[in-house]
Amino acid sequence: MRRRRTVLVAFLVLLVVELGGAIAAGFSAWRARRPWRVLHASLAEKHFVGLDDTPLVNFVGSDALGLVVTRGGGSRLRNEFLEIRSLETGTVERVVPTTGLVLDPFSSRALARLNPDGPVELVDLAVGTRTPLPWLVEAPYALAPDGTTVALVTSALVLELRSLPDGTLVRTLPIPAPSHYTTQAAYFPRVVFSARSERLAVLASRLPIVFCDRASEAWYEAGFGTPVGFAQSRLVVLSSELRDPDNPIAVGPSGSRHTITPWEEHATEHFTLSASGERFANIRRSPGTKAEEVVVHDSETETILRRIPIRPRIDVQGIALSTRGERLAVAYVDGLVEIWELKAP
Repeated sequence: MRRRRTVLVAFLVLLVVELGGAIAAGFSAWRARRPWRVLHASLAEKHFVGLDDTPLVNFVGSDALGLVVTRGGGSRLRNEFLEIRSLETGTVERVVPTTGLVLDPFSSRALARLNPDGPVELVDLAVGTRTPLPWLVEAPYALAPDGTTVALVTSALVLELRSLPDGTLVRTLPIPAPSHYTTQAAYFPRVVFSARSERLAVLASRLPIVFCDRASEAWYEAGFGTPVGFAQSRLVVLSSELRDPDNPIAVGPSGSRHTITPWEEHATEHFTLSASGERFANIRRSPGTKAEEVVVHDSETETILRRIPIRPRIDVQGIALSTRGERLAVAYVDGLVEIWELKAP
């Protein structure tokens, strides 16, 4: 009898362990189909607006999300703002005008002209500290990931690296004359740093995109379009050339061009790259269906890491990856923003 009881107890223990594992696996599968956070942006007197120079949705540091909205009518420059919302509560913690706004994707800092008649300022969007930079009068400009340097392009097409906050000139890198020009102006000139600051890309008026290796001071052309960021050893651009219009293209120093993920017919055209360059995400149609989903990829291998379902019959206004791609934000036209947690790289 005692032996039978022992066997029964052992069986029950194993059964509980198996059931516990099945429940845990089921919960994990259920949790994977649900966003980590859902924020509700009230759009009663405002609406989302997508800008090429300031993406509609951005991660600000590790604890906040930035949403670009416009309030009322009138001049665009007077009415567009970046709302900083807490990831925990969704409440608005700070509002910053988008005029001259350049975010640092590696921290909560930004360069912004908070007063239309004042200088560009270095702003910490998390705590609200402000440092005027009266010497920063030319654009485009960008904050280096090392936190100590600003890069700017002068009207003479010289890339200058200046220290923060005093603006001391650290280095100059003349931009070489391009092999060809375009008749179209760059509406949103920009400077983009790689994650370790060893490379940077420049988009200036009527010039193709060029990128530079700071150690060798060698410059390379990347065609016409908009530079998005660096994915490991390559520069990612949204091409404006006829051979691959609007497609995200990876360009290597040798001039090699590779279409990362071609747009699908009737699919929503959204693309985002993590600041570290380790991951990218875009919207694709789910295999065998008409439904759309956000697909997260490894940038180097282009392996699919995660598929995120999109709410049916609601347009997506923007997507964003956090610095290393461990979180994904999906913003919808009705003001709802989903935050999804992904496995860390």
